This record gives sequence, structure tokens and C-alpha cells, in this order.
Amino acid sequence: ATGSAAAGSAAAASAGSAGSVAASSGAASAGSASGGKSGSASSSSSSKFEEPVFPESYPRTGRMLLLVALVGMIIGAGLFAYLGYAETGNKLLHVLSALLTCVAAISYLALYSGQGVGFKTESAPAGGLELHPILWARWLELVITAPLISLCIGILGRADFGACAGLLGNAAFMMGCWMVGAFMEGVKKYVWWVGGLLFLVLLAIQMAMLIGNSKNMLTEAASQTVQMLVGLQLVCNLVYAVVFVLGAEGIGWLSFTVQIGLYVFTDLISKVGGGAALLLSGQIPLEGERGALLGSHNSVGPSSSRYV
Repeated sequence: ATGSAAAGSAAAASAGSAGSVAASSGAASAGSASGGKSGSASSSSSSKFEEPVFPESYPRTGRMLLLVALVGMIIGAGLFAYLGYAETGNKLLHVLSALLTCVAAISYLALYSGQGVGFKTESAPAGGLELHPILWARWLELVITAPLISLCIGILGRADFGACAGLLGNAAFMMGCWMVGAFMEGVKKYVWWVGGLLFLVLLAIQMAMLIGNSKNMLTEAASQTVQMLVGLQLVCNLVYAVVFVLGAEGIGWLSFTVQIGLYVFTDLISKVGGGAALLLSGQIPLEGERGALLGSHNSVGPSSSRYV
């Protein structure tokens, strides 16, 4: 018996990983014999839900996409800061644009370095349970940046303070609902998703009203810029909603790499592309012009006399 055990040990040592698998299998069998079926199930469950370590567990392409997003946000923040430095008039939109891209850059830096990633368990299509990775740092960033983007559009459209507060609130609650839903399981996650969708509808209604007012108050070029930015942001928010359902937060049909790619592509268009279109449009409100957070002389409609 002693010779047989020694021979088995030598074979396991020379067989490498296969021997390791066999040894662990033998240990599991011994545990099952001594502890019964419950011990075997516990061992299987603990190994199945062993959380991967990031950034090592990122798909290679997925991590490269996070790096692209990080560099893109840094370039965008630098561009917006430079445009604000060169601007001699109202710099509020430059500051907000630079701020929100800086927040996004911090989020992607955290994700690239392996932080800001959580997990939840979901039922697998073939039965049993599986782990879904959740990029919570990105959802936290969207709770901050989506309202700022809406505020920028409101300021460009010369919305009053109340309208801007509505844009801020609807965007924040929309992303907040989706962030909470991302960590929910089963039907609960879709309840939060529908809640975020309702706030998206309210946001779309407010932005449609903003477009209507801009046609009456602004030049044709300024009104077209507002329409373009509103359409861009609504489409990006719809992409977030769809990826929520198809990605790891929802049914998990999308691969982790594809989900990261869609998020990165949409974020760069929404924040860097939208910010560049806004600041380079030549339609920045003048210093002292009436509208949200501004105050005094250009006409923006009959109701604006309240802010004189």
C-alpha cells in the first residue's frame, strides 16, 4: 500500500495540471465519502462561484477598449479646458464639459486598473447559476455625467432654472434606477429598468419642449445645434437601455467584450463628440444673457421677464 501511494504521488507530480485536477477530484471524493452529499455540493458551489480577479480576467480586447476610452476622455477634457481658457466670454459650458469628461476618465481609469467591478449571480440558460460582472464604476459615473450633459443642453437652449432642474432630475433618476437595477436579480432588475425608462420618457418630453422653445427664441443655426445634441443624447441613452437588457445586467446575451465596446463607443460619442459639437458650434450664450444660470438682457420669450 505504501509503495502504491508513493507511485501515485510521483505520477501526479509529473503529470502537471492533469495530475492537479485528478488530485482535486480525489480530494472531493474523499470529502464526499466522509461528509456525505452535502460536503460535495458545498465544495462544488464554492469553486463555481470563485470570483475572477481583475484586471487579469478582462478579455484582452475589452481591456484595450477601456484604455481607448480613458485616453479619449483625457483628450476631450484637455480640449474643453483649452477652449475654455481661450474663451473670453461665458465659460460655464466649457467648465461643465471638461468636468464631466474628467469624471468619465476617472471611472475608466478605475475599470482599467481592475477596480469598480462587481458581480451578481443569475440563473444560467442550461440550468444552475452563473456570475455576471457589473461595471459599477461606470454606472456611478453616468449618474453624475448624464445630468451634466442635460444641463449643458438646457443652457444652450436658454432654458430657465426650473426647466434645467427638471432635466437634471430626470437624467439623474434615470441613471440611478439603472444603476440599482444592474445589481438586482430576476424580475426586480426589470422593474428598476422600466423605472429608468419612464424617466427617459420624461426627459425626452422636456427636451422636445426645449427644441420647440429654441425655434422661437434662437437663430436657426442655434436651434439646429440644440436639435442635434438632443437627438444625440436620446439615442445614446436608448443604447444604454438596450445594452442593459442584453448585457450582463440583464439576460447576458452579449459577450463581455461586446458590452464594453458598446459602452465605450457610446460614451465617447456622447461626451467627447457631443461636447466638441457644443463648444465648437459658435452658439455659446453670451455673458449676462438670460436663461438658465445666466442673467439679464437677451430676449428668450415672454416668460423670461421673471428673471430680470
